[in-house]
Amino acid sequence: MIEYKINEPVSVGQFETIIRKTGLTRRLDDKERLEKMMTHADFLITAWEDNQIVGFARGLSDYSSVVYVADLGVDTKHWKKGIGRGLMNQIINYVGEDTHIVLLASKLAEEYYSRLGFVKDPRGYVKLPVNMHKDDWQV
Repeated sequence: MIEYKINEPVSVGQFETIIRKTGLTRRLDDKERLEKMMTHADFLITAWEDNQIVGFARGLSDYSSVVYVADLGVDTKHWKKGIGRGLMNQIINYVGEDTHIVLLASKLAEEYYSRLGFVKDPRGYVKLPVNMHKDDWQV
């Protein structure tokens, strides 16, 4: 059974491990960056099975109008079990149903979010970092 936890303390090592298991590309060699990704997010929601993290979502929000989902990832061994949908439902419950949810899908999940009720919006823009690192996510 999957248990979802909101803002449960997670070590940098645990965070790095679950990112590796999801297939998401992030700068995993930079521990300070990983720490900031967790501590500066407004929420970190984790999915647990048998005391192991099998998925996570983190984001930023004003808790009234908009939430930006920075990451949503599930261990590839646990795909197609509803965990991603469960994480998104946890986000909706946490920030409220009347909040706009904004995200950029990774290449792994380009079509996934439409199954969760998201629509593509042609008005979106991204400004990439000046010094793009090879492990930064790409648009």
